[in-house]
Amino acid sequence: MAIDNKVFAAYDFAKNKATSEIKITLDPSKWSKKMENIICEGIETGVTRAGYDTSYFVKRLAELYGIGVDKLSSDSIPRNQVRDEMWNELISYVCACHKMNRGNPESGYTDGWDDYEVRNFMQYVEKGCYADKELNDDDMVSYYVNNIPLPRGFTASERRELQDKYMLNGDVKDRHLRDELVTKIRTHQKIEILYTIN
Repeated sequence: MAIDNKVFAAYDFAKNKATSEIKITLDPSKWSKKMENIICEGIETGVTRAGYDTSYFVKRLAELYGIGVDKLSSDSIPRNQVRDEMWNELISYVCACHKMNRGNPESGYTDGWDDYEVRNFMQYVEKGCYADKELNDDDMVSYYVNNIPLPRGFTASERRELQDKYMLNGDVKDRHLRDELVTKIRTHQKIEILYTIN
């Protein structure tokens, strides 16, 4: 039976009024070492650089343990992941890079701030939305206020180096919960997830 059919069958059971709970068992020993490392890094640091499906899986697994994990784009930094003491330096640095690269085709920009994400970011900077790390209620509506676009033209390693310099890098809350889950994964203990339905 294909995986989709099994999932649909489980969903059919879950919809039935007689179903009170569903149990899922994860066996970490079946993950490759690479997958294990990706999952553990996301849980330990609070951010994951993996692709969409893997990042979503890590985020959902962490949530079940009361742990927060953000999906980290290769071209931006989430506002809530910036180290407090590095906030002003990061904003100044990113703004300076964007201004220097403006209209320079080799940098990956096009003339006149046609790069939509960067243009919006710079407009919000001018409005004062990045004066402090803390957000005002009015700022919450915009994706552009919650993400800081990295300078275009950077290589993947340069982007990662910049992210590592300014991000929390594992200085996250609920360290004991993160360590406990990572230990379970590293020692290949089965992880049971119980969903209460009715």
